[in-house]
Amino acid sequence: LAWSLATASVRPEALFRKIAHRASETLPMFDGHSLASIVAAMAAGDIECKELAPLLAEAVVARIGEFSAQGLADTQWALSALGVDGEDVMKVVTEAQERCSRRRYAHHIQAGGIPDCFKHSVLLVLLQHLTKSPEPLAYVDTHAGAGIYNLASPEAAEHRRHEAGIWRLAEHSGAPDASSLTQA
Repeated sequence: LAWSLATASVRPEALFRKIAHRASETLPMFDGHSLASIVAAMAAGDIECKELAPLLAEAVVARIGEFSAQGLADTQWALSALGVDGEDVMKVVTEAQERCSRRRYAHHIQAGGIPDCFKHSVLLVLLQHLTKSPEPLAYVDTHAGAGIYNLASPEAAEHRRHEAGIWRLAEHSGAPDASSLTQA
């Protein structure tokens, strides 16, 4: 939400401050992608959060191995824009960028995570809207992967991104045992 508002140039400061306050309480639950998003949103929204910035920097260092190359670049810019001048933090981010440049995206690790759930939610709403018209519609997914991903695989179990994504959605939807979901 914070990133969407910031990129749309909608900057309700009171809402951003509430998001920042809530984020400071829940930072241990954030994965690398979520941290990159909130840090970039706070910077893009030009929201001054002196209390949250050092906590974000600490969380970034703790979860540095979870960031994508883009997330690291965005985070480095955002921490600088937020006035986080810790040389140690920037060094950790820079070193992670160098390591990350040698790594490839692996959807079997990302499947069912927060960004994956968000992407599918937006796609669903968009397709529901587009199919209201009686006009024919062709949809081609040019980046489709395997279609079904094993959330019990060793890679998924190691990174556990699905726990904060599809499992939380399932829990909030009233599913009796979200952890029984083994495919995304």
